[in-house]
Amino acid sequence: MKLRLTQPTVPQWLFVLGMIGIAVSVFLWYSALSIRVIGCLTGGCELVLSSPYSRVFGVPIAAYGVAYYAALLLIAFFRMFDESVIVRMTGWAISLSGIFFSAYFFYLEIFKINAICSWCKVSTVITVILFVMALQEIKKYGGITGLREQLMSLRVK
Repeated sequence: MKLRLTQPTVPQWLFVLGMIGIAVSVFLWYSALSIRVIGCLTGGCELVLSSPYSRVFGVPIAAYGVAYYAALLLIAFFRMFDESVIVRMTGWAISLSGIFFSAYFFYLEIFKINAICSWCKVSTVITVILFVMALQEIKKYGGITGLREQLMSLRVK
């Protein structure tokens, strides 16, 4: 019997990265509630998670991270069965929003809180990887122009 390995597909990578992101976000959510972070390499995790910027509408930022990664997992699941332009564009839009929020939170850490959370940076790296994958997908399908044409063809039908 010969074992044959194949290269993982984009939806499979999205799924794996989404699961890792959810795990990190759940850990940060728990840490934000207990104000105790295990394994913080930078020493600033507790300061970041207890800062006034760590909550939006009283909800820890990490809870929004769980929702973000759950949405990407849902997209990855749909992509396993449907490669439509709508599903790909939705994944791209979600990952783009993740980039903007990650950049804003990094700004807060550097300039407002004056501390860096290493676990938050793990989430940021995952978000950047997901966004780069989304950009590669867009390029594969003819860039923004190609996607726009695909969307317009859906309207005509």
